[in-house]
Amino acid sequence: MQTLPPKRRSLSVAAQLALSFALVLAMMLVLTVASISKVNAIEGSLATVSEDNSVKQRYAINFRGSVHDRAIALRDLTLVGDGEVKDVIALINKLDADYQQSARPLDTVFSTMKVNADERASLERIKAVEARTMPLAAKAIALRTAGDVDGARQLLLTQVKPAFVEWLATINHFIDLEERMSQIESAKARSTAGCCGSRS
Repeated sequence: MQTLPPKRRSLSVAAQLALSFALVLAMMLVLTVASISKVNAIEGSLATVSEDNSVKQRYAINFRGSVHDRAIALRDLTLVGDGEVKDVIALINKLDADYQQSARPLDTVFSTMKVNADERASLERIKAVEARTMPLAAKAIALRTAGDVDGARQLLLTQVKPAFVEWLATINHFIDLEERMSQIESAKARSTAGCCGSRS
């Protein structure tokens, strides 16, 4: 059998080594790009949880505290003596101001961040119930201020209380929606991280 000249055999080995090295580099490049893509996906999911969903949820939790405490204050308004009415009304007004301090930035979030149709519909329901409830609360306050305790109490039991219950329910729905969305994004991040880890 004829053998190749030493010089030609040497070139063949060098070519094979160069090809092998090129393949290794190409594989490393592909793995690097894939890893960067996975990391970006994880960062995107975590950013959605921390910067989007959690912010919206926090404002809604502030809503809930304000509405819950106002419902109690309105009940107290029909129970306290005349000398305490002014203080209770001041508390109700403060709680409303606290609510607005979260409502305004939440509106800004909805106009600047990514918001889906479910979130938008949920917030609209909150606003719709708020719009129906506030005049009822104002009427109850007016009746109590005028000294009509029985009228204020009757309005509270038949209309104001059910309206506040509905208001709280819509807020809780929004909070739960944001929580579910956060859980989905967190699951995506864990799944992506698991895929990366299984290849390492």
